[in-house]
Amino acid sequence: MAGLCFALCLVAGTVGCGVTSPTGDGVGVEVPGLPAVSGPIPVSAQSYPFLASDHDVSPIDVAASGYVEQEYLVAGPARVFSWPASDTLRVAATGSYTTRILIRRPADPARFSGRVRVEPLNTTSGHDLDGAWEIGHAGFMHAGDAYVGITVGPQTISSLKRFDPARYASLQMADPQPDTSGCPTPHQIDPGGEPGLAWDVISQVGGLIRSTAPSNPLRDLRPRESTLTGWSQSGSYDLTYLGAVARHETLPGGGPVFDGYVPGAGGYAGTPISRCAPLPAPGDPRARFDPPPGVPVEVVSTPTDFASAASFPRATDRPDDSDTPDRRIRLYEIGGGSHLPADQGAFFPDDAELVRAGLRPENRVAYPLSRFPLHVVLDAAFANLDAWVDHGVPPPHATRLTVADPADWPPEATTDALGNPVGGVRTTASDVPTATFAPRGLKAPGSNQSAYAGYDITFSLQYLQVLYPGHGDYVTKVTADARELQARRWLTEDDAEDLIRAADRAPVP
Repeated sequence: MAGLCFALCLVAGTVGCGVTSPTGDGVGVEVPGLPAVSGPIPVSAQSYPFLASDHDVSPIDVAASGYVEQEYLVAGPARVFSWPASDTLRVAATGSYTTRILIRRPADPARFSGRVRVEPLNTTSGHDLDGAWEIGHAGFMHAGDAYVGITVGPQTISSLKRFDPARYASLQMADPQPDTSGCPTPHQIDPGGEPGLAWDVISQVGGLIRSTAPSNPLRDLRPRESTLTGWSQSGSYDLTYLGAVARHETLPGGGPVFDGYVPGAGGYAGTPISRCAPLPAPGDPRARFDPPPGVPVEVVSTPTDFASAASFPRATDRPDDSDTPDRRIRLYEIGGGSHLPADQGAFFPDDAELVRAGLRPENRVAYPLSRFPLHVVLDAAFANLDAWVDHGVPPPHATRLTVADPADWPPEATTDALGNPVGGVRTTASDVPTATFAPRGLKAPGSNQSAYAGYDITFSLQYLQVLYPGHGDYVTKVTADARELQARRWLTEDDAEDLIRAADRAPVP
């Protein structure tokens, strides 16, 4: 393995290799080795990336925003860890991987903000999902941010191979210790795969995009900071990476691999460190958002998942806000909406992609998804994190949602007279509502998806006329609220303007 490690590091253009801890040893602080890189992989009408933006349910024309979308293969050695305690990380085995990264970036470096948003792609449905991009792509492109999605699961690699056997022939995350006899609860993998290789993959890709190596696909942009983010299960990956791995990895100059974190809707105990590791129980210190000293984190939750994982019996970590030098953290529980609104579902891969990957359509619910504007909350969260990282300006503090009845499961938020949550991060949709935003629906047969999918109960015309006697009254209230939320840094200026324009066009009452 030492020879493979050395060869891959030479190809990647770095003098060190991240896989330095022998099996059984504790992991100290180290610089991750850089992966070997090939690409961008050519695109044709017959062969294109899974999750290509122009093949979404609602296609995204990245070129219209001055962006390009490129896919690369990355490969290297990687370790499988054990994580017996919060401050202890050990090497259980060493193997190798080949996976892909999907990049969306400004075509013109002059348009680049300097920031990269990195997302371990969601594996819940057996195929990659780019939830943070789905929800936040318009804000990322408007700001000039680059985006890097990383395939991190053996099961999603299998779906990629079905989708395009030639394009993805070399991808693998093979288990370096395939004997499953002592494995009581293998986690969501294809036979022979090891999702625990993902942690070194994330570190190595994070190091790659900040390096000056010729193989860095973003080298011409010269990124100055990066954020690890994700939505739903990807947010759970963030929790585990934060707690188990991040404090053990550093850039060559001594800085963190990721300058900040925005984990979304995934605070329920994280993701197992390896395929055979038990999931930390609620209350276990390893099930907490525990960032490296000084690295800022904004945890974002919706009314679906602020206290549990939808309808699953997993308590969500709800960390206290902190501004100490060693712990910089915010919890943002949103006062409305749901885990899976139209903001995300509209940009799922289309049915043709999923069928080609041997899978069923993704959005298996019997009602339209909620129109709650989740993206505006995330846009503000990223803007506030950037101010924290760049200038040391702490983000605002939000009130918490409260559980209406502690005896109920799954927990529901306390609601106001119109059926929407009290408190939390506010939006004009919550403060000047035209609907009740249900946080979850009924489970569909053979699917847990509806447990995450919100929907709207639109107010009747008569009720709207009681709330807003005239259209001007509605627009005035939305405008005042949007300006107040902008002043308190819960809305960006652009999103405030968009919400006011949308109110002016809306047929309310």
